[in-house]
Amino acid sequence: MLKTFQGVLICSDFDGTFARKKRVSQANADALRYFQDRGGLFTLATGRSPSIVDEIEGAKISCNTHLICMNGSLIYDSFQNQILHKEILPSFVVDPVLSLLQEPNTVNDILICPIQEQHQVEIALGTSNIEEIRQKLLLPCYKILICVSNERSDEIKAWLQKVLGNSVSITRSWFNGIEINPKLGNKGTSARRLKRMIHADLLIGIGDYENDIPLLEQADIGYAMGDSPDIVKSAADHVTDTCKNDGFAKMIYSL
Repeated sequence: MLKTFQGVLICSDFDGTFARKKRVSQANADALRYFQDRGGLFTLATGRSPSIVDEIEGAKISCNTHLICMNGSLIYDSFQNQILHKEILPSFVVDPVLSLLQEPNTVNDILICPIQEQHQVEIALGTSNIEEIRQKLLLPCYKILICVSNERSDEIKAWLQKVLGNSVSITRSWFNGIEINPKLGNKGTSARRLKRMIHADLLIGIGDYENDIPLLEQADIGYAMGDSPDIVKSAADHVTDTCKNDGFAKMIYSL
């Protein structure tokens, strides 16, 4: 076991990894404190906005380096309230998304994350007003999240990948939540960028779902949660326990 964590950076997914139902267990909070007291650097790599650090219920956490937000499209200094790096979706994603919205019984809802002065604002829209959604989609955006039925999730994800190709990142945060991000706006690319920014020596990534796969693959050491889908586990170097059983804490103590 390492006696010091100087130079070690942990980038952790939030929902289903570090927290369960937006609550951080005392065991995970204690493990994080143990890690940081020995020189370690910790941050979240999340699909959420920077305001996540103010929304967490339960044990208070402390990210002692920059946040990775919007599924990797944004690196944010929450101490200085400053954007350090951002990736923007290309405009050609608009027409395929609109075509999905206009298909009956296809999209249940859409979440658009535009770049604005108050960039943490996320705009959730129903699918009834297509023109309003078009105007929002035409804004520079960090990401688009499309909520579909479980029955059509695989089909719609495959269709988007076929239409948009490798020009963007298409993944899922949960089974029926399909995220469209800029090609370089994924958790893995941003974690590597952050590692360079802060001159860390070792990058550890931990996550539980498909949108965490780039993080696990690009980390020096990747950990999947015990209840992750098999495709996520296969991308990791190690598998820890489930979030319910404090797998994050067990990962820390295994280092």
